[in-house]
Amino acid sequence: MLAALLLLLKTDEEKEQFAQFYRQYENLMFQTARQILDSQQDCEDVVQSSCVYLIDHFDKYASYKPRQVAAYLTLWIRNRAKDLRDRKQWKTYGIMEDIADTAEGMDPGEPESPLESALEKLPERYRDALILRYYNGLSIKELAAYMTISESTARKLLQRSRDSLEKILTEEGGGNA
Repeated sequence: MLAALLLLLKTDEEKEQFAQFYRQYENLMFQTARQILDSQQDCEDVVQSSCVYLIDHFDKYASYKPRQVAAYLTLWIRNRAKDLRDRKQWKTYGIMEDIADTAEGMDPGEPESPLESALEKLPERYRDALILRYYNGLSIKELAAYMTISESTARKLLQRSRDSLEKILTEEGGGNA
């Protein structure tokens, strides 16, 4: 993995600095990912995508103290791993596909399915975010632009929307969670 990451850097000095950085924090990054993810491949994906981000912002983090870098990496990897785990979990449940199928045929009258009922119980902002993302197929960037919020806020909004939907479905006995 390190060899592939080093190809993203231009100078030999940058490559050497990042290689040293990677070797110093490699165990920490993988241990953090393994606490959340079951699959070694998923752990590698999370660490690699995090490293790509770090390479883009390496100047900023190279000036941090090792303890700050370790804390930052732990939080970053943990969040990426949770995001990946949650996406896979929702895909496994099939709920997101159900949202896309249900959103098209939603009738303002009496709901016909637990999903329709749960969607109607969500705050409008949450419902809109889910429908725009999973029915209309907007990317996070497009959703953020449409709702005039930042991309990180859009991600958090979707996470909260999914969590609320899962809670409603679980309470009504209509979810698989």
